Amino acid sequence: MSAYYEIMSWQQSAEALEGRRFLDSLDLNDPATFREVTTPEVDRRIMAIGVHYQNVCRLLNLGVLDDVLFASYFVMAPRDWKRLQPVVAALRERMNPAIWIDFEYLVHRSRNARAGRKVLRHYPDAFVRSAKLSDVFLTYGPEE
Repeated sequence: MSAYYEIMSWQQSAEALEGRRFLDSLDLNDPATFREVTTPEVDRRIMAIGVHYQNVCRLLNLGVLDDVLFASYFVMAPRDWKRLQPVVAALRERMNPAIWIDFEYLVHRSRNARAGRKVLRHYPDAFVRSAKLSDVFLTYGPEE
């Protein structure tokens, strides 16, 4: 439980909130914006978000953290991975082709219907249907 508390505390920390707000404010498909936040190195706020995901996703992928307890990552990771794709491509070209690989693999796992079923089986079927949760983990689906 201490790992859960620490990870969720970081999610609400000033550093995480600043990073999320900053990321939300960017259009990384705009070449000028992209250059501004990746040159000469990637902005620390973006790196903080990516490193956090990499670390948590590694623990989830290895089974150290419980998928059900950290189910929110199966929804958040695909959304943020999609937004960070241009940065990831630049980092992989500059540094290492496997950078943030566990972040990417959790996104891959989240597209698998079994991941969602694993989480939802802990709730009564009637609740899942009435709350319209049966496809919540597939919302971000395959990349376009």
